[in-house]
Amino acid sequence: MSTVLVIDDDALIRKIAQDVLEGRGYRTLTADSAPNGLEILAREKVDVVVLDLVMPGQGGMEAIPDIQRLSPDSVILILTGYPSLESAMEAVRIGAYDYLRKPLKDEDLAHSVERALERKHLNQENKRLLKELKDYSMKLEQKIEERTREIRTVHERLLQAEKLSCIGQLVAGIAHEINNPLSYIKSNLNLLKECFQERAPTITEEARALSSELFPETMKGIEKVERIVLELKKFASSTEWRLEPVDINSLLEDSIQLVWNRIKHFVTVNRDYGDIPLVYGHHLELSQVFINLLINSADAIEERGEITVKTFRENDWVCIQIEDTGCGIPPENLRKIFDPFFTTKPPGKGTGLGLYIAHQIIEAHHGEIYFDSTVGKGTRFMIEIPLGDPKERENGEKEHIAYPSRCLNSGTSS
Repeated sequence: MSTVLVIDDDALIRKIAQDVLEGRGYRTLTADSAPNGLEILAREKVDVVVLDLVMPGQGGMEAIPDIQRLSPDSVILILTGYPSLESAMEAVRIGAYDYLRKPLKDEDLAHSVERALERKHLNQENKRLLKELKDYSMKLEQKIEERTREIRTVHERLLQAEKLSCIGQLVAGIAHEINNPLSYIKSNLNLLKECFQERAPTITEEARALSSELFPETMKGIEKVERIVLELKKFASSTEWRLEPVDINSLLEDSIQLVWNRIKHFVTVNRDYGDIPLVYGHHLELSQVFINLLINSADAIEERGEITVKTFRENDWVCIQIEDTGCGIPPENLRKIFDPFFTTKPPGKGTGLGLYIAHQIIEAHHGEIYFDSTVGKGTRFMIEIPLGDPKERENGEKEHIAYPSRCLNSGTSS
């Protein structure tokens, strides 16, 4: 039931209006002055206010702002005599919906109240539609922003892919250029070694002792360069490599030894190797991941610090943790560290490809690599590699591994 409030100082008009409106099914309230009417509005929900324009004390014109403040959804109808018609139009201009002229006619009053209620319902519907439109606009803006970010990300990935393609072609050319003279050097060294052995009786003991050291060391150097060239070729090509059983603990130890000369003066390496089974993987690729993480951890340590290497088995996964006490990763960089070409190292010290390649290698093993980091305390990288042949698990679902606090404990140190 709609509620109408009649505010008029004339008791007869209040009585006539109440009889007409109640006869039409409206709940009708009356007040003999603007202040009394405002008191009713403060405690009652009113749909339509029928307001006399001219009253002793506070008139209708002065009461309109107070009515709008107390009951902003109420529709105001002005009652006016002919001499105050101009004032009634001014009242409409400042917020009243319409005006009724005295003497009051029953049909005019009923019809005006009915139209005022329609106006109120239209206002409410407009507010609802505007709110829906605003909500839809916000959602649309969010979708546009999300789509724009997706397009920007795809564009960046295309640019990165083009950069990687160029790098691959460059690396392939460099590997070829290195490999050719390296073959000559290796062949000539073997020939020189044979000649040296044939003339051994005529060579001094000192020269013989020196050659026994130089030839093996030189050959080791050549073989190391050959391995580097092989890795460069493998990086430049997309040929499939064969997975073999790998001892992760042994591979981690080998990786530590390879970087030991670089980090031994300011880093203590703590080892906590668990009793873990072999995994199927590519020996050199996984070694590349471990070496990269160890070097990154060492680079994050400013003076002296520790790197903790831990392995354990969790369900059907072998887990590797490499944790450092370095500077940590700033929050603004957390989402970028696996992106190609992203690096915080000074120019010439980092390419920004290390963690990107590590991520690709672990994904190729159907594993996962992720991290947590606290600025000023350090970073912990976690790697999970599946047991069994990863190809057989390609379509399987992985159970999430929750890392317990015991994973932070250290083992032996060197």
